Amino acid sequence: MNLPQGELVDDAWRTRLLLVAVANAAAFAIGTQVLGGDALRGKSVLGQYFVGSREGFSPVSELQYNYSFLHAVFVIGLFACIPLHLLLCRLRARSINVQDQ
Repeated sequence: MNLPQGELVDDAWRTRLLLVAVANAAAFAIGTQVLGGDALRGKSVLGQYFVGSREGFSPVSELQYNYSFLHAVFVIGLFACIPLHLLLCRLRARSINVQDQ
């Protein structure tokens, strides 16, 4: 496919995005193991914070709970961006190919 340079996001940028997403997910998995669960499955009761897992709940500090919650949201958000990014690149490539014909 012969596209003008700069028209599409290059493959290196896509590869970097994917690597960041995978590294972030790995860091989240390690953090979840260290904390004993994640905040998305956890709860806050009367000022005490718990991360949840299949085995139950583990008490954590408010800072650890907030870290776990934000990290989970970023992991989900980053992985949601990948298919959206690929779709937009494909649509843009299709529109450029149509204009060239």
